[in-house]
Order: sequence, then C-alpha cells, then structure tokens
Amino acid sequence: MADTQDIKILLGKIDKDEIPSNALVYGEETFFIDKVIERLEELARKKSLDFTKISANDYKLNDLVLLADQNSLFSSGRILVVKNFGSYFKSSLSSEDDEVEVTSKSSKSTSPAKLLVDYLKKPNPSTILFLTHPDKIDMRLKFYKDASKLIPFFQSRKIYEKEIFDFIEQKFKEKKIQVDYETIEYIYRTVGNNLYDIDSELNRLFISIEGTKKADIETIKKFLIPIRKYSIFDLQNAFRDKDLNMALKIGLNLIQNNQPLVYIITMLQKYFFSLLTFNEIKNQFKNDEKVAAVIGCHPYFLKDYELASKRYRFEELEKIFDILLKKDIELKSLNLKDDVLYTAMISEIGLAIKKL
Repeated sequence: MADTQDIKILLGKIDKDEIPSNALVYGEETFFIDKVIERLEELARKKSLDFTKISANDYKLNDLVLLADQNSLFSSGRILVVKNFGSYFKSSLSSEDDEVEVTSKSSKSTSPAKLLVDYLKKPNPSTILFLTHPDKIDMRLKFYKDASKLIPFFQSRKIYEKEIFDFIEQKFKEKKIQVDYETIEYIYRTVGNNLYDIDSELNRLFISIEGTKKADIETIKKFLIPIRKYSIFDLQNAFRDKDLNMALKIGLNLIQNNQPLVYIITMLQKYFFSLLTFNEIKNQFKNDEKVAAVIGCHPYFLKDYELASKRYRFEELEKIFDILLKKDIELKSLNLKDDVLYTAMISEIGLAIKKL
C-alpha cells in the first residue's frame, strides 16, 4: 500500500504540469480539495482538454467507469473530477461485500467497485481521473486497499490553528509583499480561521494594495472587513487575561456554532497543561522554535503563554484541572445541554480562583 501524501504536494505538481493520470484526494480541510479542482479546471483550459465535474450522488459507480473509459469527442483528452466519491462506500461494508454482488442463484456479476479497480489497473490514457471526497475515508475497506496500490492518495488534513499564520504569510510571499507577524496576527483576529474567508479577503486586499511592497497594520485596517467568528484561540486569550466573562461569552458562542463541548474541554486541558509546564519546557529547550513545537503553537504566540503562566499560580491551575476533569465526566454521564454545563464550569472556575 502506497503512503498517503499531503495535498500540498499535489498542488505543487499541478502547478508544474506534473499531475498523476489518476488520483484519490480526500480530507476534512475542503479548501485545499477545492483548490485542486480549481487548478485542474485551469489546466484543462490551458491544454484545451475537456473538463467534466460530476458528483457521486448523481452517478452510479458503474456509470462513472463507463464515462472514464470513453474518449472525448472534441479534444485530445479529458479531466474527469468526481466529487463526494466516498459516498459510494460505507464503513459497514466488509471486504467481501463490496467485491461481488450475486444477481442470481447460478450467476455472479462483477461489482461496480471491482469494475473501477479493474479500470484503474488499465485506465483510459486520454482520461485524467480525480476521485475526491470532503472527509476522511475508511482505509480498511477493500476498494481503498486495492486502489492505493494503483493510484496515489492525497490527504487534505484539518489545518491546525498555528498553520493559519503560515498560510497567510505564504499568500503575501506569493505577491512579493513584506509583512510582519503583528500584521499577520491582526489579519487572523479580523478575518478568523476559515481558509475560504481568509483567501477571499486577502485576494480582495491585494487588489486594493496593488503595487505595495510592504504591508503594515495601518495599511491593512483601511481595507480589511472584520468578518471573523470566535475560535478556541480567542477562548484561550480570555483565560490568559483571566477574563471569565469573556470566556463565558466566547464559549457559548462556540457551542452555538456547533463546536462540541468535549472538544472545548480537551483544548482547555491542553492549554492549561501548557501553562503548567511552560517554564520547565522553556528552560529545557531554550530555542523558541522548539518550545513552540512542544506546546503546539506558532512561535509568535509564546509571549501569550509566558504572560498567562505568570498570571496563574500552581494551586489555581491544579484546581482548574480538577474542574475540567469533573465536567468531562459529567458531560459523558449526565443528560445536560452543553451550554448549561459550560456555564456551570466557568462559574466553578471563577469561584475556585477567588477562594485561592
């Protein structure tokens, strides 16, 4: 089974016209999957190829195989993109279930999944086939095991918050515009952590500041529209400042926007553990890059961790850990709504800090 590669490798290949003839692209960060499809369409126009985009929700799998096997009538080749490909396969299928379908007592017919595997063994040389799915896939299924031996797999994993800084910085580099981390942080705080929003706002910004060699916060403020929603990053900052009213407001906003409380608690446990061990880690590694890597943040944010670590005494952190653990257990054992449990958690943290 071939190793799954990062989707950014694929984007680089497309930019160099070095795309594989067939590939499977999947993952939770749909922004990069959409970028792959967008660049494939641009490549098709550039090379005068047919570009066809279909959804697995509208085509049966055997019809997909027939379509891929057809030659284009009006050009030398075709780029065929299949969206929501994973909907053809369910995790509940066993390795035998998706191989053969019995059509009668005396005869068997090859299943659509087997037809596609056979096609990938001997593909139509005039068709570039990209199978895409906006989520994880179950690599235990027989089709994926077989297909991974025949075509490259590219994953678009969920991007970490610290990587969003790098994404913003790279966008400025592509435009040959200098930008410092304070300005990048301002963009992040103004726009948020949604890559679609960031990409759209930066593209609009670059039109407004065309010809600029260096962008600072004052320049950005003139053109950037605040559209961000709260994130875990904002919640951590509220706790950094010991602003429990803001922590309550942000947490409830996250819950209202479908962020599960179990995730919020997990991230807070990670955050407060980083505060507890910050000085020890800093003394051990000295280098900011290594300290940031251990904590799991961008080096620019180390100043926030250092500030917060000075504001909380060991006894306070110990008590907060107890409360987070208690709420984690209650979340799994009591039939309480997330917002009710979160409100109680903030109240208990506030009372605990006052008593110490």
